[in-house]
Amino acid sequence: MTIPEVLRVYSNQSDCSEVCHCRADRSVSCKVLPCLPNRPCKLRDRMYEHGASFLLDERGQCRCIRGDLVCAKSQIRTEPSQGLFLHLGYSMSDRNLIEKNTRVRFSVESVAGKLATLLNEDSAEQFCQLRLRNEFEGNLVFRIELSRFSPSKSSNSVESCLSPANSLSSAISNRMFAVISDAELSIIKVAQVERVKFHEPSSASSDGWREPVGRSSAIGSTHRSHRRHHHHIRRSRHHQQTFEIPFNYALQLFLVYLAIFNPLFPVSGK
Repeated sequence: MTIPEVLRVYSNQSDCSEVCHCRADRSVSCKVLPCLPNRPCKLRDRMYEHGASFLLDERGQCRCIRGDLVCAKSQIRTEPSQGLFLHLGYSMSDRNLIEKNTRVRFSVESVAGKLATLLNEDSAEQFCQLRLRNEFEGNLVFRIELSRFSPSKSSNSVESCLSPANSLSSAISNRMFAVISDAELSIIKVAQVERVKFHEPSSASSDGWREPVGRSSAIGSTHRSHRRHHHHIRRSRHHQQTFEIPFNYALQLFLVYLAIFNPLFPVSGK
């Protein structure tokens, strides 16, 4: 495991901590951080103690941090896309605490590099890479992709990254030492892995119509309603034709009958 540049050390299993770093003369310099009040969180008439972890349907894994709700997923909804994603929730109060009292600056590039190292288990060959997908206040979303040097790149599948991604997510949410000992990574409190895969198109039907592939069920519903409408038109026309043919034929027979048996309609040549 790579030793962080600025180490965060906790005392007595509490959130009170100090940060340490190596000086140029190789001596260690430490600073005790202010111990902020551990206020509870109130959500939908429920109270959660500081540090409590829970799940919300729309936001995934969440944790109460000094009265602030920190969740893996942002409240802001975005257009979904296919792939493997790592959702991260970080504490704004913790970020302010670290940046105010240390030289650490919370950086997306730095966080991505450190998490990629953990994702690939400190391997020099980082086959699973993190690319920023979205950034919001308190949230980061990374797309997990294969590097072009990965042995699995030929199959164009990130399934080989799924298991290590889940391990990394668990390490973050369970506050493992590799995460909380790094002053920058300790700001991240919860994580969640999401695999998004769209349905494959079905085979074409007899009328040449193909089931649409899309991210919104409403789009598919619209296409299906058009399809049913076209089928209804075809069926209506078919029934109309089958009705018109016997009627015309019967009319002709009736006129012939009148011409034969009624003197008002003489038959030519008779």
